[in-house]
Amino acid sequence: MSNSCSSLAKKGCLSAIPWTLILIIAYFIFLLVGAAVFRALERTNEEETQKELLWEELSFLKNYDCLDREAVARFMMFVLKASNNGIILHGNKTSPSNWDFNSAFFFSSTVITTIGYGHLSPSTMGGRIFCIFFALLGIPLNIITLNHVGVKLSNAFNRLSTFLNGKNLKERTVKIITAVFFAVSGVILFFFIPSIIFAVVEGWTYGEGVYYSFVTLSTIGFGDYVAGSNPDIDYVQIYRSMVGFWILFGMAWLAGVFNTLIAIFEKNEKKMTEKFENAESLKEENAPTESNKDAE
Repeated sequence: MSNSCSSLAKKGCLSAIPWTLILIIAYFIFLLVGAAVFRALERTNEEETQKELLWEELSFLKNYDCLDREAVARFMMFVLKASNNGIILHGNKTSPSNWDFNSAFFFSSTVITTIGYGHLSPSTMGGRIFCIFFALLGIPLNIITLNHVGVKLSNAFNRLSTFLNGKNLKERTVKIITAVFFAVSGVILFFFIPSIIFAVVEGWTYGEGVYYSFVTLSTIGFGDYVAGSNPDIDYVQIYRSMVGFWILFGMAWLAGVFNTLIAIFEKNEKKMTEKFENAESLKEENAPTESNKDAE
């Protein structure tokens, strides 16, 4: 009995270690490939921008030699500081207030969803302290809420599955139809339609709208595109609040998609583990036979 238990434990270790090692190696290879591709795509543009910035600075100082170089540098630092606080200068206007109620609601949604665009952050000590406690309470609440909404969405699609099962369709066909309907309806509601709205309201291209939608709902949140931050646009009063609601419901749907992908991945992992265990079991069963042949 003890021998069989130790044999099972040994097979479990043998099956777990290679798969874990493969997963870790694949994880780092994925990161390395991503780093290499991003470097190849972005490095040249960065270098050109750096050269252009230095050239523009030299040209500006040459054309306006009456200006004090240190004074210009101080002004540039002040503009940069204002930009880091979410205030951008366009012509003789600054960006819309980031701390009216609708804008503050939008910021609050980016905090508890951990998107954190980086274009805006509290600049007062009181705001920073409150942000810490707000995030400590809000992030778990957001996770619970998104999971609950995700379950409700799953229940809705389960009812669709039940309806289709009543039509005497094959189980595989029902799963495919339900999955396709779930994916397509989500893409339309949370990517296709919002991207059109962003393109119209913000003046972006449709591709930029899709990019912003995915970067936002996946909580990557680079901050290179932020809805409702262009000072040249007179936004509807509740625009930013509506974007906040879109983020919350869109994340719930995307979380459901990611959970489905994870479930598929774990199912394949289980199959691979079972195959490995079966191979190890057959190997151990054949081992005595091979030794007996050698003895003969």
